[in-house]
Amino acid sequence: MPSCRSTIAQTAGTLDAPSALNPHIRPITGAEAAIILAATPCCDIKTDDRAPVEYETSYVVDVRAPEKYAEKHIAGALSIPLDTIEAAAPAALPDKTAIVIVYCTTGKKSAAAAEKLAAMGYTRLRDLGPMTNWTGPTAP
Repeated sequence: MPSCRSTIAQTAGTLDAPSALNPHIRPITGAEAAIILAATPCCDIKTDDRAPVEYETSYVVDVRAPEKYAEKHIAGALSIPLDTIEAAAPAALPDKTAIVIVYCTTGKKSAAAAEKLAAMGYTRLRDLGPMTNWTGPTAP
């Protein structure tokens, strides 16, 4: 059975390909986001006494207004509205080398958020675009 690390490594060629406009931002599909997020939970599973393996860190960020987030959001996503991202990101997203997936309602705010985060030094940004691209679990 493949490990989380090997699952991400197998898809690294597609998941880490930069956009032509900004080398730190890559548009992704809902399926690609699901691959990244599916790897995260198994990081806490310890099956034997070997040293723990370091896995990818990833964040999902909803940059819509708090009211939209409260209505429906990707399960496990952080709510960081676009107008607060520069102030909130350092505390909410401490690892600037982690994969950060951003999304919104239409794709405009997520693109703007990705640009702001790239300017702040985040290096592995993934723009899901509109939430309608996501087919996985949502909350509430």
